Amino acid sequence: MNRRDAIKQVAMASTALLLWPGCNTVEVPKYAKIPLDRKKWKHLQQFAEAILPVNHELYPTLEPRAIYVLNIINDCTPQKEVESFNTGLQKFEIFLDENYRKSLDGFSEAELDQLFTDLEHAATEDNDLAHFIVTTRNLAKQHFTTSEKHLTEQLEFQFIPGTYLGCVTI
Repeated sequence: MNRRDAIKQVAMASTALLLWPGCNTVEVPKYAKIPLDRKKWKHLQQFAEAILPVNHELYPTLEPRAIYVLNIINDCTPQKEVESFNTGLQKFEIFLDENYRKSLDGFSEAELDQLFTDLEHAATEDNDLAHFIVTTRNLAKQHFTTSEKHLTEQLEFQFIPGTYLGCVTI
């Protein structure tokens, strides 16, 4: 290997290292009624998982919580409520940027409690923000309570017809 080839390889490797942080491999889901960019998607994911923490090993689900929330909003709600949800999501982003200036990933439990308290106060003045918070909270709970493990182990759910009890005195 001569000097010229070594310089070329070093230049190509350093260029690749400079461009590598700009490559973001996280894909943002696309929905017909909900326009999302990378920042909105990240905030929605973090908020949905902050409401009810996720333990994927203990309670596996078919889809992540934020995807479940977006699917229900996009497919099963009227257009007026979808618009209110979108506006509430934008106001939630503004609220986070103005008051906290950091990502929800770095929040401790005390900071999350303070965030939820502050959001409750802000939601009393703004209907769209209140709709976003209530809808996301309810769908996050629904996502957890409809998981297979929760239904079978905690609620002792059985599929129809259930167990057969042949000799039961009436």
